[in-house]
Amino acid sequence: MSDSPPSWDHMEGVPEPYETRRLTGHAAVAGFLANAHAAGRLHHAWLLSGPRGIGKATLAYRFACHLLRHPDGAGAPALLDGIDDAIASRIANRSHPNVLTAARAWDHEKKKFLTRLTVDVVRRVNEFLRTSSAERNWRIVVVDSADDMNANAANALLKILEEPPPRTVFMILAHSPQGVLPTLRSRCQVLAMKPLGEGDLRTVLSGLETTREAGEAALNAIVPLASGSVRRALEILQYDIGGVVREFVELSRQAKADWGRVHAIGAALSPAARSRDYELFIDMMFDHISSTARAAAEAGPQARQRLAALADLWQRLREEHGKAMEWNMDRKQVILGLYGDLRRI
Repeated sequence: MSDSPPSWDHMEGVPEPYETRRLTGHAAVAGFLANAHAAGRLHHAWLLSGPRGIGKATLAYRFACHLLRHPDGAGAPALLDGIDDAIASRIANRSHPNVLTAARAWDHEKKKFLTRLTVDVVRRVNEFLRTSSAERNWRIVVVDSADDMNANAANALLKILEEPPPRTVFMILAHSPQGVLPTLRSRCQVLAMKPLGEGDLRTVLSGLETTREAGEAALNAIVPLASGSVRRALEILQYDIGGVVREFVELSRQAKADWGRVHAIGAALSPAARSRDYELFIDMMFDHISSTARAAAEAGPQARQRLAALADLWQRLREEHGKAMEWNMDRKQVILGLYGDLRRI
């Protein structure tokens, strides 16, 4: 038995995407895939793009079930069903011989996941494809995710896609498709997936024991902050960062700067032990800047200067956050700089 967690980003008490039997939302994208299969026009590589935690991996595994249940397409339903059959069970147990997940590997010596999806993982994809289909059916490779691949892995995957094996479909997930190797992206059909609506997000969260235990009041508080992402909602609940973001935004709007409180927030989020808290804080600040920019755009020409300033701030935060993460720089300075910038807009 493996001594590793199910995945590098596993959340305790939350089913993995391959264990999730029913897809919530994304009916248009799911229907597009099902119709392409039924019409015999199924592309060999699909790039499922969209924010983390909205259901891209769940869709990939539900479509894998669909292909394996209806290998010829003819007469296949136009929707992905949530049947709990032997195929779904084998995928949930990671024991189906026709489905392979390519993701960050577990380092058995260091007892942790690698930080990148490496070329060794893609070599295992090649080995998987060299074996004949155990049930003479489709083979599905789920790449989770393109964002995690290093250059060697991306180039190795590109070589496979340039000469795709028969009856094989690649479902490649991308949280930030602009970062995907252009030549790799050109080999795929891109399907952009939108964040879940609040109703669908509530449906998913209400079905999780973790959220039910937190109560209805907690659910009402986190849904508006989650930007349509189940993972974001669960992280807000787990790390209790939503209150920090609300306080930070309110501090930026006050007539008099409260640098003492902002220094305290920066100091609290800077330690390495709170890396996930810091990253979630920055993600939510990106969302705040984006939503403020949308409101400015709707205000008309008189808000053009404010809109330009917000666009500059978004780019500046992206650069400063990127440098802090890459070079292990003081994250507190990123937070202090963001506070000053917000007050000037």
